[in-house]
Amino acid sequence: MEQKFFRAVWRWLWLIVLVTGLSGLITYWVSRSAPTTYEAEARLIVGPGLDSPVLDLDTLRTSGQLIQTYADMAGTPSFHRSIVSRLGLDITGIELSKNLEVVANEESQILTIRARHEEAVQAILIANT
Repeated sequence: MEQKFFRAVWRWLWLIVLVTGLSGLITYWVSRSAPTTYEAEARLIVGPGLDSPVLDLDTLRTSGQLIQTYADMAGTPSFHRSIVSRLGLDITGIELSKNLEVVANEESQILTIRARHEEAVQAILIANT
C-alpha cells in the first residue's frame, strides 16, 4: 500500500513541482507590481485632558458628543477638499476620502485618523492636517 502511494507521488512529482513553482512566481510578480501604500496615524484627545482638575459626568458626556462631531466633520467632502487645497495634493477630495479613515472612541476620548498614500511623507502630512 505504501509503495503504491510513493510511486504515485513520484510519478506526479514533476506536476507538483511545476504548479508550486508557477504559483510562487505568479505571487511574486503580483506582489512586485502592486503599488506600495503607506499608512500614517494621528491620535487626538478631545475634551478635558488628564491635567484637568474637574472631570464630572457632564463634561465627559459633552466630550463624547464633541468627539463624534469632529469625526462626522472629518468625513465631509468640504473637509476633504480643504485638506487637498491646503497641502496642494494632485488628487480630488473624493479620492482622498477613500484613503482616509476616522475612528471616534467615545469611551477613551481619542479620535484616531488614518491616512493612506503612495508616499510616506504625504500620508503623514494628510493624517496630521
